[in-house]
Amino acid sequence: MLISSSGQFQEFCSTLEQSDLNVLSHPLELQDGGVLLAVYNEQLARHNPWVVIWLPHTEIVRAFREYFPWDDSLVVVHGLKAWLRFFTEAGKMLLDSPNFRCTRLLGYLLDPPEKAEEETEADPTLEALVRRYLKTDYPSWGLWLQDHTCPEGLYKRLWEDARFTYLLWQKLTKKIHPKHDKEFLSLYQDIELPMARVLLDMEINGVRVDKEAAVLKIDSVKRELEKTEEQITRLIGSWVNPNSHLQVRPFLSWLQGEPFTGAISDETLRDFEDRHPAISLMLEYRLLSRDKSFLEIAGNAENDRVYPHYHQCRIATGRVSCTDPSLQNMRRDLRETYLLPEPGHLLVEADYKQAEARLLAYFSQDQELCDILANENLDIFEQTASELNRKNEFTEITFDRTKAKLLFYSVTYGASASKLAGALKIEEDLADWIINAFKNWLYPGVGRLIDRVRELLVEQGRKGRYVETPWGRRRMFDRRLISLYDLKHPSEPKDPASDPEVRRAFNFLLQGSVADLIKHVQVRLDRIFKEKSMQSRVILNLHDGLYLTVPPEEYSETERIVREAMESDEFIERLQEFVGEEKFIIPNIVVPLKAEIKILL
Repeated sequence: MLISSSGQFQEFCSTLEQSDLNVLSHPLELQDGGVLLAVYNEQLARHNPWVVIWLPHTEIVRAFREYFPWDDSLVVVHGLKAWLRFFTEAGKMLLDSPNFRCTRLLGYLLDPPEKAEEETEADPTLEALVRRYLKTDYPSWGLWLQDHTCPEGLYKRLWEDARFTYLLWQKLTKKIHPKHDKEFLSLYQDIELPMARVLLDMEINGVRVDKEAAVLKIDSVKRELEKTEEQITRLIGSWVNPNSHLQVRPFLSWLQGEPFTGAISDETLRDFEDRHPAISLMLEYRLLSRDKSFLEIAGNAENDRVYPHYHQCRIATGRVSCTDPSLQNMRRDLRETYLLPEPGHLLVEADYKQAEARLLAYFSQDQELCDILANENLDIFEQTASELNRKNEFTEITFDRTKAKLLFYSVTYGASASKLAGALKIEEDLADWIINAFKNWLYPGVGRLIDRVRELLVEQGRKGRYVETPWGRRRMFDRRLISLYDLKHPSEPKDPASDPEVRRAFNFLLQGSVADLIKHVQVRLDRIFKEKSMQSRVILNLHDGLYLTVPPEEYSETERIVREAMESDEFIERLQEFVGEEKFIIPNIVVPLKAEIKILL
């Protein structure tokens, strides 16, 4: 059935009120200005081979606003942010509903992409999720269009998109238990779904940039890139583009003497930094390339604004990523030089002070760690350096605050001894000893926590293989890779910190929790600013912080609102509950979450 007039659509919508669940395909824009969009529910499927709406863009928006039964049923789409963007005009969302649900977000939360720490195209597409969960081969639009061009085939394909979205929704929701998965459901409904709307607002509003300064800077960055390219070519003997996975992979394979199959990222290259002098130049080249990309976009910005794209389903830890331009991966000084607040506003940064360390104190319940972080007069990194230097065994290295901070985050990020050795320029055996001293002698609760993470992976391996943050974010792990005993010494228990899966799970517990905190804060700020009709708003989401544009007259109020949101007692209570639920150690010390808020410009 083809609906091609507003009158037909109004009459059709009266039949949808009888359904508890209506599924919409993604709108397909045609060259003539028309829009095709399929609607699916079980009742329609019993009486029609397909149902597609074909109306002009402005007419379909008006028809959906006036006639669609938004309050009578759940409305499921695949890709909520993209769907809402279509129904946006003059910088405003024209359609929204608390009853919206999204299969892409749900699929992502149930099992994030395996290699998602990289900036990959790992978003869970409809085709990928259909193949995975429904065990059906479903071609992408590009492949499908090669063989099908007739109008009826197009209608049926849109109907299939809606039907498969419906089937996928049914499959995914069966994996969630309403009673046992309350935190997960809250994360999905109260944070991730609203976050899609928040990110769309950020994309639509864009960010002001210093266009003139960017134009002046671009030539010098290009010259630095050319110089770095010449140096890399001279050292290697031929040009290897550091931004090309296809070119870097064979080079790393040559360096390690066997095929390199891991992900290509800055972190990977740092692991090889001590093996060839060209690696540090390749890292510099990648940084300069990102600088150049931003400056080119800023230099061509209309109305002195850039409009980055935010990706909600790419990174397994839950962090939001940003591309075109990649504002998050820019050097801090460049970002703060060329990003501008709204005219007459202040550029304000709000981030967590030592977020991972404070979360580690909760999860490990290490007494020493908790005591230091609970005392505002003590600095955790200075104290760590001081304690390490007290050990007479440390004759080859003296720790200062910078090195202690590097060690601290190497452990919390799950770094191996070889990676720490490269960072501190010491032998791997010494780096291994330092890591063990950190987690077994200096902060023994951390060692116990790593053991507990491995136990959780093994216990849950039979029923789900995931580790979960206090707010219900999950990440799957392969239990088969978690060995309890050293293969070379079968009778000796294996150090859990040497197991890559355990290190990744430990890292996820911390990084995923930070991502949850920031998303909770951003959703809360968005709601409060709108309720109070304030002009303050978030313009950039970073790993553990936010950039805001704030009118001077609102700064005092905004600073209070942001601090209350970031240091919320609700977060502390949830962390304490989680520690008790996971049976680590019942918490007896409150480590505050501390926000640092400052005016940058």
